[in-house]
Amino acid sequence: MGKVVGLSPDRRLLKLRVIGCGLGAAILLSACGNSSVVEAEFDPSEFAYQLFDEANRAREQAGLQPLELSECAQPFAEQRAAALVGMADLVHASLFDLNQSCRLAGGASGENLLRGVGTPQEMVEAWLNSPSHRDNLLNPDFTAGAMACVLDPEEAVPDHPETGDNGNYRVLCSHLFLG
Repeated sequence: MGKVVGLSPDRRLLKLRVIGCGLGAAILLSACGNSSVVEAEFDPSEFAYQLFDEANRAREQAGLQPLELSECAQPFAEQRAAALVGMADLVHASLFDLNQSCRLAGGASGENLLRGVGTPQEMVEAWLNSPSHRDNLLNPDFTAGAMACVLDPEEAVPDHPETGDNGNYRVLCSHLFLG
């Protein structure tokens, strides 16, 4: 079974929530029950915390205020991260429900997704090297956000030369932005 994890508004780790393997996940994750071995080696909640922190560090280096953690947006980030499991391509879903529930009237919202192996620093660097992801990350109109990650244990990269913080396992994350 995969686990969806995220951050609490006070920047401590949020409790883990187990998500069952649905049909779509079962196709990609042929051995969903084996994730407990992986979870002992890699903590997606810690990775999400570090990734959110690293994204804020990039904002501060660009002269922007760090994002506040949005308690309202956190469940949406968790749902989005879970939805990435089994997807061949990362596809952005509508943020309509997020907008209705969390943002101020006239505000903006955005999302950065990732699938990869590496450190939080490498992941943020990849976002910064992509114009549309950079635009979200360094948008001064965004003032709050949420982050959640899912470990995809069957997507191991056995010969990855630099294991980084997440070992040789692929992580899927959703970073939501509110303004």
